[in-house]
Amino acid sequence: MYTFENRCIESPDLPLGDETTKIFLNTKGHVGNIPLPLKSFLHYIETNEATDDYTREMEKEVIQVRNDNEWRDRIMTLEQVLKDCEYDTDLKSTAKVTKKHVFNMLEQNLSDELICKIAEISEDQLAAYKAEYDNQKSE
Repeated sequence: MYTFENRCIESPDLPLGDETTKIFLNTKGHVGNIPLPLKSFLHYIETNEATDDYTREMEKEVIQVRNDNEWRDRIMTLEQVLKDCEYDTDLKSTAKVTKKHVFNMLEQNLSDELICKIAEISEDQLAAYKAEYDNQKSE
């Protein structure tokens, strides 16, 4: 297990103060004593073998999500939108391209927050795109 916090590079004793902590777990690690539930969780991640109540419950949830076609379609669409944004170098400079991507995300019913984050637009810009999108749909 590796635990990181945000600190100043020039003054390592100076924390950023955002109270975030990032924990990385190594499923192949063998150093130190870790609680049995965490060991079972890491074993499940590594092998997909449920060995206790918690990992059996996780396995049920994983199976349920895998069988949820609507959820899978939305995730696949989101991944495609992200890929489109990543490879489209004109996304930020061409309003037409941005609009195309925003309309695609609106079509997939992504949350406003996620659309704004992906397209790097404000809520006001999104509202304008939504109005145009609604007008086009009603025509």
